[in-house]
Amino acid sequence: MDAAAPAPIANLFGLTQYDGLTNFFGDQNFDYNGYVLPKSAGWIVVILFGAVFALLAVFLVWVDIKFAGAVYNSEQFNTAGRSIGTGLLAVDIVSHWTWASILLTSVSYGYFYGITGSYWFAVNDAAIIVLFAVVALELKYKAPKAHTLLELVYVRWGREAHLIFFVFAVVTNLLVSLSMLQGCVSAVNALTGVSVYAMSFLIPLGVVFYAAIGGLKATFTTSYMHTVIVYGVTLFFLFKACPIVFVPGGVYQVFVPGGMLNGIDDVYNRLQVMSANLPVPQQKGGSYLTMFSLGGFEFEIIFFFSALSQMFVDQAYWQSAIAARATSAVKGYFLASFLFLGIVFALPVALGSAALALDLPVSTDEALGGLVMPAAAYVLIGKAGAVLVIVIVFMAVTSSGASEMVAVSSLFTFDVYRRYIKPEATGQQLVRVSRIGVCVWAVIMGIAMTIAQAASINVNWLITIIGVFVGGAVPPLAALLTWRRCTGPAAVTGAVLGSMCGIAGWLACAKIQNGEITIATTGLNPPLLTGNIVSNGISLIIIITVSLIFPDKQPFQWEAFKEKITTSESTVKKAGALDASSVESEAEMAQIARIRKPTHIAVAVIFILSMFVWPLLSLPAGIFSLAYFRFYVVLAFIFLILASIIGTFWPIWEARDLFSKVLTGRTFQENVDRSFGGSRNASAKGGAAAVVPNDDTAHKTRFKADIDESKIPDAPIKAEP
Repeated sequence: MDAAAPAPIANLFGLTQYDGLTNFFGDQNFDYNGYVLPKSAGWIVVILFGAVFALLAVFLVWVDIKFAGAVYNSEQFNTAGRSIGTGLLAVDIVSHWTWASILLTSVSYGYFYGITGSYWFAVNDAAIIVLFAVVALELKYKAPKAHTLLELVYVRWGREAHLIFFVFAVVTNLLVSLSMLQGCVSAVNALTGVSVYAMSFLIPLGVVFYAAIGGLKATFTTSYMHTVIVYGVTLFFLFKACPIVFVPGGVYQVFVPGGMLNGIDDVYNRLQVMSANLPVPQQKGGSYLTMFSLGGFEFEIIFFFSALSQMFVDQAYWQSAIAARATSAVKGYFLASFLFLGIVFALPVALGSAALALDLPVSTDEALGGLVMPAAAYVLIGKAGAVLVIVIVFMAVTSSGASEMVAVSSLFTFDVYRRYIKPEATGQQLVRVSRIGVCVWAVIMGIAMTIAQAASINVNWLITIIGVFVGGAVPPLAALLTWRRCTGPAAVTGAVLGSMCGIAGWLACAKIQNGEITIATTGLNPPLLTGNIVSNGISLIIIITVSLIFPDKQPFQWEAFKEKITTSESTVKKAGALDASSVESEAEMAQIARIRKPTHIAVAVIFILSMFVWPLLSLPAGIFSLAYFRFYVVLAFIFLILASIIGTFWPIWEARDLFSKVLTGRTFQENVDRSFGGSRNASAKGGAAAVVPNDDTAHKTRFKADIDESKIPDAPIKAEP
């Protein structure tokens, strides 16, 4: 006799349309051939939005040249003239971290683990951004003329190390590029049915237009616009999922007409019901409302090492520090940590909790693919919510994708072409190679994404394996600017053996535990935990041991960075220009020297508080009470609102002089003429291109106004041997 079929799974909160479903997007018959939105919606966002923002970015480049006095040559293309202020730097760093896949995965982990998932996802990244503030500070102090991290490696450890770490950097850029692109492609395909293969090429090609024209400065301006949109959409999601109003004496629930969730208390009660009926394995009481979570703790370690690898081995993150003003770098990274925290703390609290509180039938595969966010947004808000998800992931992938393109092109320009092919390349030749590099990398991204789609690789797998593959390079690169006794052989051996051991441990653990090596088995916590810890741990042991046993005859002298790394062109800004670049000045170097020790102390304190003290103080609460949950959600509101205000208006305030010039309609040259009487014989004040020498005598140089800058040839600059 045949066994009776299992009874359909009923939705715990009476949403009968989801009874018996095991997949949210696969089992429902939506309006448009099984999809939430018509294909045209996906095409409009991918093509039209891409075109609009590309044209806007090019327009801003023109404004920078016309009104601010920028000269777009190789230095400006690859370093943004080293003139980026605190606010814009912070927003750019946020854009590096807010990939489409990061936004989607943050919500998925809030869905998997509840409170602990949302906390660890947000705090991990924020703490690592703070850690990198130390690297940014040391970079500005010890190597102010650097263009790439690999220039430092070459000067510090030589040719062999340079080639080895070049491979690590390119692999990291490829994995990061795939991760950020995969998130957007998956979400848009799930909602509209647009071909994943078409999007794999169209999205990078849309970005390449302005990245190739405007270089790094263009990516900074577009990052600002995209990040502001991300803030706006995230605020809307949070208020829709947990509507509240602040009044004297407490937090009151507000009923939203037509809303499915009636405030924080309603969400809390529903999470209690979910914990009782669908408990989370290895969490205290099976609850979604606790920091006691073995799975959450494993994920925290995995994601910490993965994020650490992204930050230290990806040229895009170093490029932000290179582009900053010397006095803005540290402040920018501290501010970025808070601005980013506001987004990825609020999103899982809003949409991850909403998906749980509505008992949506999101399968594990869908969640690993980052589809919890679009499911929750659609149910809460309708088709408008689905459109907003497409917008937010598209904004995220274009801003972060442009940064990756410029980063990779910088590596090929300065660490391949200028280093090994044509050491005496002129500035124009370097710009040409940079633009070719941007275009080539866009095509590589499309090809690699097509392969990843064919192999059914999900977003979560791509994000979490980065630390396994390149984690061995993290300890040497962390020592690059901080430990002068780390030797070249130790750095190379540690990086290579660390990553090889990490990959071997990752695959062995998957095989031993699950009997096979597949995308699914290698994406589980135990193999990922093993691979990330082994890769970073073995490397750290090797570089310390080898450096101490076989030390260099003389420890590395930091002054070598300043002596051997040269700028590619001396012309960076017109004299008198806004945000004039200063590669290194005695006043700035003295200021950095004064803040080095306080910065190190502040970084250590913030890291310890966020990674250890706050989680430990949450443990006595056990399963969160309603009051504690209210506090947690209100904190998400406060962080996001403050981050949105600061991230939106600080860069505008910094650019107030430029806005003033644009609004008055006077070009850069007209402003110079009005200020200095139009004298063709004035020194430094006449609008000729400002030259920043490669030594410390920049402040002594005078400039002739009657020089036609368009006729100044690019002097060949020979790379240091």
